[in-house]
Amino acid sequence: MKNLLWLVCLVGCATEPTASDDGFRAGSKADDPSGWSHVVLRSADQVGISIDYVSNLQESHDYKPTNVDFADPLYANVWGAQLTGDEAVRVIVMNYERCERQVIPYAYALDLQWYGDHFSGDIAHDASIERSYLKFAPGSQRFETRYSGYAGNHPWCQDIAVVIDGVWQVDPVSNGHNFQFDMFAAR
Repeated sequence: MKNLLWLVCLVGCATEPTASDDGFRAGSKADDPSGWSHVVLRSADQVGISIDYVSNLQESHDYKPTNVDFADPLYANVWGAQLTGDEAVRVIVMNYERCERQVIPYAYALDLQWYGDHFSGDIAHDASIERSYLKFAPGSQRFETRYSGYAGNHPWCQDIAVVIDGVWQVDPVSNGHNFQFDMFAAR
């Protein structure tokens, strides 16, 4: 029994992230020990797409006690054997409040830069941001992933579209151009 408890402590201690535990360690999230979470997708053309982020929690007491989870830093990465670095790669990340895809999302658009073996860009700080007719300066809108508190738990859901040299990548799951994912699983 003593050895079993020691093993459980060893495994638990070895997997604790260095960043604060903000709730991104459940569901299908692939948290690593440095505090980063990763959503990894693949297009029908075998292009790899990842959203890599550190989760943060902010408590608010403006009206009622509420917690807001947000991603910062938040990077989009694109790679593939067929990519050489000469391509123009753009990502558009849609962030849907309360996972209601019938409402207009915040849309974060960014042209990615080549880093030797992949394209990358900081969505949280460098992307242009729009919602309907509203335009926001890059970095001015926090990338929120959940509200929780007095009124319950309200996760946000995301889509990403990737355009390489004018060609929209296709999601093999939906057969469409938007890859759906969930940065904060409500379960």
